[in-house]
Parts: sequence; C-alpha cells; structure tokens
Amino acid sequence: MSILNFASNVKIFVISNLGSGNFGDELNLLGVLYKYRRYKPIRLTIVANEPQIFREYHPILGKHASIIKSNFVFGFISVIPPLLRSNLVIITGGKYMKNLYEIFYLAYIALLGKLLRRKILLESIGIYPYGTRVGFNIEALDKELNSYKLGLIRLLLTKLLLALADRVSVRDISSKILINLIIGKKVLFEIDPIFNLPINVTNSLLQDESHLLLGLAIGYVIDKRFPNLMKELYKAIVYLMKQRPRLKIICVPFSIPTIKDLKSPDNDLRLCLQLYAHLPDELKAKFVIVKERLKPIEAIQLLRKLDCIVALRYHPFLLAIKLGVPCLIIPHELKVLDYINILTKYKLRDSVIIGVVTPDTVSSHEIVAYFERCIDNIS
Repeated sequence: MSILNFASNVKIFVISNLGSGNFGDELNLLGVLYKYRRYKPIRLTIVANEPQIFREYHPILGKHASIIKSNFVFGFISVIPPLLRSNLVIITGGKYMKNLYEIFYLAYIALLGKLLRRKILLESIGIYPYGTRVGFNIEALDKELNSYKLGLIRLLLTKLLLALADRVSVRDISSKILINLIIGKKVLFEIDPIFNLPINVTNSLLQDESHLLLGLAIGYVIDKRFPNLMKELYKAIVYLMKQRPRLKIICVPFSIPTIKDLKSPDNDLRLCLQLYAHLPDELKAKFVIVKERLKPIEAIQLLRKLDCIVALRYHPFLLAIKLGVPCLIIPHELKVLDYINILTKYKLRDSVIIGVVTPDTVSSHEIVAYFERCIDNIS
C-alpha cells in the first residue's frame, strides 16, 4: 500500500537545487511533480537559490507556487512556515555528502518535518561518491573529504537523513548500493524523472532539409579537466563544417548560473564562447550559440530539431534518448556511465546511442566517424 494516503488537497514542500541556472535540476523538478498530478488541488512551496532564475525557467509555476529564497543564515528559519502548512516534504536531486552545509540543512528539514508528522520523501536522489567525476581516483576522493572528521560528520548526517525518510528512491545503481551499505534501508530504484514527462518521441531527423544540425552540450570545466578533449572536439567541428557546407553546429548551454560571470566553473556558455573564438571567421556563421536560459519546452523543441547531439552532460543525454535523437556520449560522470549500463540492460541503447567514448582518450577522428555514421543512417 502506498505511504501516500491523501485524498486531495496535497500541500507539497519541495527542496532541491533550484534557481541555480542548471537546466537539468529544473527539468528534474517537473518530472518529480508530474508523478503527483493525480492529487488535486496541490499547494506548492519551493525553495530556490535565486527565485528570479527559477521563474525564468518556470513562468507559469513561478506564478502559482510560493517561492522561498535559500540562504545560509535565514534558510533554517524560513522553512518553518511552509513546513507547518505542508503535509508532504519532497527532497530531490543533489549529491548530499558532497557538501557539509547542504546535508546538514536537509537533515534539519527532515527532522523538523518528522517532528511535525509530515511525510518525508527522498525522490530520485544521488549521493556521494555517485557524483564524482570519471577519472578521479581514491586519493582524489580522500582529498575532497578534507579530513576524517568532516567525512564522518557527512556520513552521520546522511544516515540521519535516510533514516528519517518515509521513502527513498534513487535514479542510479551506485546510489542504491551505497545507501544499502550506509544504512541497510530499502531503496526504490526508479528511472530518471525526465522519463515521467509526457514528451512524445518524434522522428526529428532532417526536419530542416536545408541544414544538418549537430548539437553540442558541453560543461563541467572540461577545458581544465580534459584539455585534450576540447582540442579534439574543436578539430572535429572545423573538419565537419568544412566538409559539409550544409552543417550547422548548435551549442546549447545547459547550465548558466549567471550570464555576466563567465568564470563560473559550471557555466557552459564560457566553453561555447571559447570554441567559437578559435573558429576561422568563415565558419563562425555556422556555429550558433544559445545565449539565454531555455525554458523546458524551448529546450525540448530545439533538441527535437537536431540530427545528432554530442552530449557531455547528463540531462541532454537523457533528453536525446527521450526524444529519439541520435547521440554521441562522452561520459565524465559516474551517473552517465550508470545510465548507459541501464539502457544496455533494457536493450534501449542501440536505438539512439551511436557511440560512447571516454573523455581522456577521444580523438577528433572518432567524433567525425560517429557523426558520419549518424548521417549515413538517416540519409
């Protein structure tokens, strides 16, 4: 029997990494909320890092939901009123053991909610070391923990958060294994919330007969972590645009924390502009950069038009699968590798994934070959 026994009038309080300029977090929210669409009416309160950015992504939701600004000092006080008027608390996303303050904040909310007899759900979460980058070794992970004491505090707070939850669901196998090791709690494995959304799979190939459209979804300071990858990607782009006059490159930033500060490590726009700056002048007109934050429906409509996408980020890769757009995946996070294995298990991989290459060894020849293969398949 479901732990949710609400007949109607559900009052949901959502805590996640929202309003930070990361498109994937906003899309995750929609996927999670879609699961509760049968409960009507729903009163929604959301914690967002920057309410204005949240409203950019969700103009309709932003008008009807109560938005609370997350901040270091007053965040512990501002969550009390919505907890008092809610009957369901949803905590979703994140890598909770990565940030000591964040895990403490979430454990505090869960404990307060439990004292008020609220239902506490951890939806589609991922926990440390699930969020670590591909290529990191044990020594690097130890350094990230800073010290044994801080690592132990993170572990204890994570155990507390998991123990307080009425239900825990994860979107990756690594997190499920880790939670079982930490607390031995029963964990539900559920497919990523993006797949909850009613997005129709369409044959988007060659909708624009005048151009071939190759999408780029890059991020996570790959220029510093994998400098060879940026060089090889640049060489592949230049070669393809010279060889195929009909080709256009569409660079889609999925994380834009701030449009003005391009030094932010998680700002994809910086990497797109970096590639553009090095292109020969005659090719720049065929390299299009999306310079504004896209609403979910806008991003979906754009990705549908692509003939192929090179995905280094997690959510563009999932959206490509959802939309049936062929994609070349360059995984640099364990969660991406996890999902590739899941898709292989369910025999979904070959239908959309045209290739998987490692970021530290990929060559421009591989990228070109996979794109040519994609074009051959749709010609």
